[in-house]
Amino acid sequence: MLTVFTDCTERSPTFRLHPLDTVKSLEEKCWLKITTPAEDSESAWQKLLQRKFHGLSTSIYQRPFETEVEDAPLRSAALRSLQQAGNEQAHLYDFSFRPKTELDKGNHGDILWYQLYSFLTYVKSKVVMLNCIFSSAQFF
Repeated sequence: MLTVFTDCTERSPTFRLHPLDTVKSLEEKCWLKITTPAEDSESAWQKLLQRKFHGLSTSIYQRPFETEVEDAPLRSAALRSLQQAGNEQAHLYDFSFRPKTELDKGNHGDILWYQLYSFLTYVKSKVVMLNCIFSSAQFF
């Protein structure tokens, strides 16, 4: 899932695609919704990243961006982006998915997505198991 998440966040500005929808979005514009079985946003970030969410700190990056980035448009873009990359960004996204809650809200499409995700995760585990078996097997 982290690969999908990274791909989406990288392709958005590069190809002018809609970024992932935030919890403040009034209308869904992104073609992809990322969810993971978790009770809340913080647990979902932990599951997705295998650690707590860490944004970029202006106290670390602002001065080098101001003094070491020589290209003016790039420096300006970097400083603008830095203002939107702090720890507060974690609260703008909720990737948690609770099947019963989603059904109660009428999000049947999300339930189908979750079932597909669960099935693909199961299939992937079996493929990994088969790879382990065949890689350790000795053929004569």
